[in-house]
Amino acid sequence: MFTYEYDFTYAGPALPIIDITVLSLRNNSSIMRRALVDSGADATILTLRDLNYLKARKVDTMQMRGISGFSQSVDIYTVSLQIGFFKLPKVYAVADRQNGETIVGRDVLNQFIVTLNGLAVS
Repeated sequence: MFTYEYDFTYAGPALPIIDITVLSLRNNSSIMRRALVDSGADATILTLRDLNYLKARKVDTMQMRGISGFSQSVDIYTVSLQIGFFKLPKVYAVADRQNGETIVGRDVLNQFIVTLNGLAVS
């Protein structure tokens, strides 16, 4: 079992953060990142800068709707993710061109048993 803390410095609600390793499927390069765990996000999002560094392969372009309801065209790349001892050999990641955030969404979270112990409200 792995335990991670919440990020209280995040603008908005506190979200749990995890350490992940993103690995290239094309070469031996990898990067470590702190990622927000967002159970409301359908997809995992990585920065375009990180995807370019890893020489990740672009596999598709699709329409994505954000929390505001605004739809935009996004590029999809393939990478491998490691969380703790667990390695996911092929993950489709959305390229973030604007915010610079790394987000682990339900596409990855659904492969784990995840318990979110948020703040107790009295």
